[in-house]
Amino acid sequence: MTDLPHATSPYRDLNSYLFSIFGERVQKITLDAGLTCPNRNGRVGTGGCIYCNPRGSGTGAWARGKSITVQLQEGMARLGKRYKAQKFIAYFQSFCNTYAP
Repeated sequence: MTDLPHATSPYRDLNSYLFSIFGERVQKITLDAGLTCPNRNGRVGTGGCIYCNPRGSGTGAWARGKSITVQLQEGMARLGKRYKAQKFIAYFQSFCNTYAP
């Protein structure tokens, strides 16, 4: 793994993998779809998983009325400027965003 940037870890993290494919930093943009989780809503359990933040770990943008499109556009502008990134990947963060009705 010596050909990877910052290859000091025993595993290949997502940042290193994306760098090896695109040849530059790929910045994750955290998106909030406003969804819940079966371990929170009572279907499987309540309170979430032991590693889950009770308030969620996302931005809360959905609760503030921001669509996914707006979150993505704002994230690209903000993080592109901050990290000089030109490539981005959408990353759904809060709760379990694969658990939609």
